[in-house]
Order: sequence, then C-alpha cells, then structure tokens
Amino acid sequence: MTDLWGPVTTKSIGGYKYFIPFMDDCTRVGHVLFLRDKTEAFDRIKEHCAKVERQFGKSPRWIRVDNGKEFVNKQVKDWVASKGIELELTAPYSSSQNGVAERYNRTLLDLAQAMLLDKKLLDFLWDEAVSHANYI
Repeated sequence: MTDLWGPVTTKSIGGYKYFIPFMDDCTRVGHVLFLRDKTEAFDRIKEHCAKVERQFGKSPRWIRVDNGKEFVNKQVKDWVASKGIELELTAPYSSSQNGVAERYNRTLLDLAQAMLLDKKLLDFLWDEAVSHANYI
C-alpha cells in the first residue's frame, strides 16, 4: 500500500519535496523513498518492486494506491500489467479505503516533527527525520 505525500514548503537537505512510503500488508514493514518531483513516482514504484523481488524472489501481487495521476497513468498501468501486478485503486475522495497508507504517512510525519522540535533542528532536515521515523 502506498500514498504519495507532499509537497513540503521547505526542500530537504537532499533537495526532496515529496516522499512515498510503502507498507507491506502482511508484515506491516515500511519502506520510504524520497522524490524531488511527483513525476518520479513511477521510478520509485519500480525501485520498490525491484527491492521486494531481490529480497524475497517474488514480485508483489498487488499495489493499492489512491486515484492520483502519479499512480493512474498509462506508463504505470502498462508496467504493472507486464509484471503481473494488480493495481488496486481506491474510490475517488475516499482516503479511508487506503487507511493503512494514510495512517502510516501521519505516523511518520508526527514522529519526524516531534524529533525536529525536540532537538530544535531546522526544517530542511525533515527527510532525515522521516527516514529515521521509518527505521524506528
């Protein structure tokens, strides 16, 4: 399950404005990738699927996404079809159908914000804080 988050008002130290977390439905293990632009979403999906294939020897069976243009386009549809992956779409304007991904975004952001505020760190370190929150 995944849901793109962003754009953030302050670019990160790595120049990122978005992040895309992936949550495994079975194990609830999360993985976060960062993007400079929404158009990189397709590349990050391919990167995540390649990582899953390397780790487990199998590609994902399905990917649940909202109806965002970064996920629902010809390029993504053709690629998932060629890999035998089912693209599960939620109903428009119903974020509750992708609740795990939405909640994961919120959890990562809450933890990241708490870390930045507690240590009085600057906002451009948000990607490092989100990455650390995912690790935790």
